[in-house]
Amino acid sequence: MSKKAKPALVPIPISLPDDIGGTTLNELLNDKDTEIAKKGNKISFKRATDFGIATLEIETFDTGRTTISQSTVPSRVPKSDYIDDIVEMKKRGMKQKDIAFQLGISESYVTKLLKDKK
Repeated sequence: MSKKAKPALVPIPISLPDDIGGTTLNELLNDKDTEIAKKGNKISFKRATDFGIATLEIETFDTGRTTISQSTVPSRVPKSDYIDDIVEMKKRGMKQKDIAFQLGISESYVTKLLKDKK
C-alpha cells in the first residue's frame, strides 16, 4: 500500500489594501490594532485601514482541507449604507455575527438594519 502524497501548498493570491497587504501573519498577530477571533477551527483577523475594514479568515477541516478568505469593505457614512451588503451576505447564508465582524459594525446594528428593511 502506498502512502498518499500530500499536495504541495500553492500560495493563494490575496489583494489587500496597501497598508495591510504587505503584513505578515506574525505582524497581524502582534498588532494591537488587529482584532482576532477564534471559534473552533476558524481564526479571523480584522483591521481598520484608511480604506475601510479588511478581514482575513482561515479555516481548517478534519479532512486536511484549509480555506482562506479575505474581504475589504470601504467605510460608509452613514452606516445604513451597508444594507445592500448585509442583505447579500445574509442571502449567502452568513450569520449576522459574521456579517457584523466583516463589516466592522455591531451585530445589533445588523439586526436593526435587517428589521428596518422589511
